[in-house]
Amino acid sequence: MTPELRTQVNALQDKEAAEVKALLTPDQQTKFQAAYDAAKAQRGAGGQLASLAQRLSLTDDENTKIAPILLSMGEAMQTLRADTTLDRQTRMQKMTAIWDDAKTKIRPLLTPDQQKTLDDIRSIRGGGGRGGRRGAAAGA
Repeated sequence: MTPELRTQVNALQDKEAAEVKALLTPDQQTKFQAAYDAAKAQRGAGGQLASLAQRLSLTDDENTKIAPILLSMGEAMQTLRADTTLDRQTRMQKMTAIWDDAKTKIRPLLTPDQQKTLDDIRSIRGGGGRGGRRGAAAGA
């Protein structure tokens, strides 16, 4: 999808969300916005963010706090993917930096068990690429 088309789709989705929110109570609006932000972030990162939320077993409150971080991360990743001027290695380094920044913001919002799970997810990724996955599989 071209960036222009993505912008148009996002605008339509945001308009639709605003129309739905207008029909909701303030409490429902808060819950809807958290779910909407989380879904938008998940779409932007190719479903990896949905997996993260599921693996961390986020509560509604945690999801509300973490969704904007995930949304920002997803948007940064999308922008990075669209940048055709970068070589693969530079792109991977920048993606790792984006992930590490998001993790730094997310970690204090989690319980100790969730923090360990987040750390395990990072070690499985192995900094991205196949080597980390093979290494994690071999150790399992």
